[in-house]
Amino acid sequence: MIEGVTLPTSFQHKFDAMPLSAKAISHQRIPTPFGEAQATILSFGKDLKWLYAYLTAEAKTLKCARLCIQLPKRVETLTDDSFPFEFSLPLQAGENALKLSLEAVSAGGESMQSDNADLSLD
Repeated sequence: MIEGVTLPTSFQHKFDAMPLSAKAISHQRIPTPFGEAQATILSFGKDLKWLYAYLTAEAKTLKCARLCIQLPKRVETLTDDSFPFEFSLPLQAGENALKLSLEAVSAGGESMQSDNADLSLD
């Protein structure tokens, strides 16, 4: 036990264990010209969801990577300029379907792009 430590519990009421739909695609392995990417939606209830994605490419292979995310009412672009190339985005209530694409610049300066991939909790 550690005395004098106060833990934040203001988010705990948002936890809601709900089973996923049988049609849900909450995880994808995405083939890209610069190696495989992995993307998943972490869901702990309608108000506690995140998209987490990362590339398997090594630092010597890429200079930078970008994840483009199309959501129902917004578009987000996340950039990572160093290894490990990973991305995290909090999702808003109702954002249950995403379209992802990845872009990268190789160590030699070549621009590359993946095909689109879909994730969904519905």
